[in-house]
Amino acid sequence: MKDRLLFLRAFARTLCICLAVWAAAMAALVWLNGRWSAEDILTNEYEARRSAGSLNGEEMDFSVDLSMIACEELERYGGQMLLRIYDEEGGVLGQSQLLMARIAKDGFLQYVLFDAAMTDAEQLAAARVFMEYPWLRVYQLYDEASAAFESLEMTGWTEGEAFFPIRAVLHLDGEEITLVDADPARFPGKTMENIQTPHVQFYSALAGRGGPEMRLEQYRTLEAEMDAWIKQLLTQDPRTGLTYDQMIMTAGGTAPRTFPNMSMDGSMEQIVVSNYALPPFYLLYGLEPAILLTLAAAVALACWLTWLETRAIRRERNFTRAAAHELKTPLAVLRSHAEALREDIDPAKREQYLDVVLDESDRMAALVGQLLDLSRLERGVPLKRERVDFAALVRACFDRLSLSAGERDLHVTLNLTEGAVSGDRARLEEAVGNLASNALRYTPAGGSISVRLENSRGKLWLAVDNDGQGFTPRELSRLWEPFYRGDPARSRDTGGAGLGLAIVRAAVRAHGGTCGAENRAGGVRFWLELPALQSDG
Repeated sequence: MKDRLLFLRAFARTLCICLAVWAAAMAALVWLNGRWSAEDILTNEYEARRSAGSLNGEEMDFSVDLSMIACEELERYGGQMLLRIYDEEGGVLGQSQLLMARIAKDGFLQYVLFDAAMTDAEQLAAARVFMEYPWLRVYQLYDEASAAFESLEMTGWTEGEAFFPIRAVLHLDGEEITLVDADPARFPGKTMENIQTPHVQFYSALAGRGGPEMRLEQYRTLEAEMDAWIKQLLTQDPRTGLTYDQMIMTAGGTAPRTFPNMSMDGSMEQIVVSNYALPPFYLLYGLEPAILLTLAAAVALACWLTWLETRAIRRERNFTRAAAHELKTPLAVLRSHAEALREDIDPAKREQYLDVVLDESDRMAALVGQLLDLSRLERGVPLKRERVDFAALVRACFDRLSLSAGERDLHVTLNLTEGAVSGDRARLEEAVGNLASNALRYTPAGGSISVRLENSRGKLWLAVDNDGQGFTPRELSRLWEPFYRGDPARSRDTGGAGLGLAIVRAAVRAHGGTCGAENRAGGVRFWLELPALQSDG
């Protein structure tokens, strides 16, 4: 429970820091993306007005071309553009449509303008169809789409190059989808005809980012703003109408702050007016994957840093607790014998008590020395490097323990290949000596110890195998921790202080090597690997 609370507190603190850094980075990225997007939007608006200004044709032709120009202009940003062409008297010659299509009729292209007969509800329903079947907006249908799309049936009238349907039905995926169904009485004097075609491409201003409802509201707002601005211009001087000179007088064709996105351009006798709308989230265009991935990375980084922090804290606590435990017993022995020495005791016992005091003092001094050695190695204190004959060093370490091995009838076998390393002789002797004493301590009487040193591919590999009981996976993962003993039942006299293997790992790492332990048939193997001198590799 305490470890869980420790992790949660550390995670909350670390997550706040990571999220603050992430938010600052995202703010800078969004700002830059906004600048790039703004430049792109202004360029698109200018190009759209210039393209519209170069058009020549009848009124309906203008609406067709304006729809094709404006339909996908700002869709990727979740916005849209409205284009109109006016004459000098303020009459509308053409306007970009909410829904338009191109069809094949008698081997020629014909354009279909739906807006005249469609209600807003029908526009929304049609947009949802195009969002569900996006390939309807691609003229060349692929095989799967061709199988789903059967035909488009329409009833309406033709004016110039445009066809105006009052009824349109899509035969799609085995269903009939009615796009528009208006009363013919609304359009008196029109000669109606029926058209059926299997080839169609739709242009829908409402089928895009943000959803049909939001985009329809955008479009109606653009229309209202454009009507208000044109009315304002015509009211200033009704005799002048809309002229190129008037456009120059309105700050180069740019509308006042009331309509900040409105612009007007003049080309010969026609006036092109544009207005566009963008949702607030257009600044995030193209950044969605990066935002989500970096946010997930920030949370993962917070988890990882928290895990490292809590692991270090737990290790420090365990280390402090273990060190205190190891020092507690000798201090208690020292105190009890020191108090006894203050009493009037038998002189023979006085010598015995003094020996105990000295032994415990030596034990404490050795423990403190090991702690200092471990601290220096982990802190990265520079090593006193020299050329060390590693085979000779290993042989010397095990020779020093030959008497103890003989007393317990242990059979020690050395199989050493010559090799040298660049390192601190004292640290290497301590590491190999700890491996040797560890094998000697835990090998049962009459058992065997096998030592093998190999020199291959620029590495010296030392393996110490000893008979005895193996370790569990959990014990193998913790053997190298300070003060850890695989068997808690072992006494200090048998198991030592638990610093030997920790010193081995620290010394090996300081020399750029690795070490490990593994179970083998009938015993355990401890090994270490060090970079060999190239001249000896």
